[in-house]
Amino acid sequence: MGVLRVYRDIYRIDFSSVTGQTYTLINASSIVASSFVRNSLTAIETMVPVLESTGIYYVDLNPILYTVSDIYEIRWSVNYVLNSPTKILTTRFKMKPVNFTGGAFVEVIDNQIEIILQNAS
Repeated sequence: MGVLRVYRDIYRIDFSSVTGQTYTLINASSIVASSFVRNSLTAIETMVPVLESTGIYYVDLNPILYTVSDIYEIRWSVNYVLNSPTKILTTRFKMKPVNFTGGAFVEVIDNQIEIILQNAS
């Protein structure tokens, strides 16, 4: 069975009158992600995101825990710097079946994300 890998970029937004708005990837002081059925308070699974490279994190979702009938959210709890308030970033998605065995398609409803379907060998 494969896993669904969901990526999230963490960045700082800077502005200057010379260069305008710039986005700089940064590593968060702390980050945790949990998935929920939309508008629910009960977590489906809680994951510790993996830092792939500066500012780029991912979590692997267990596709067995998700159905095509619900809309889901990943709530990323992020502290950008030590002792800063926690910021909740939300990614909404819906599962859709595809025509090959064990496959799934993720329809992103809100917030652009990058998803890779990986088959475990």
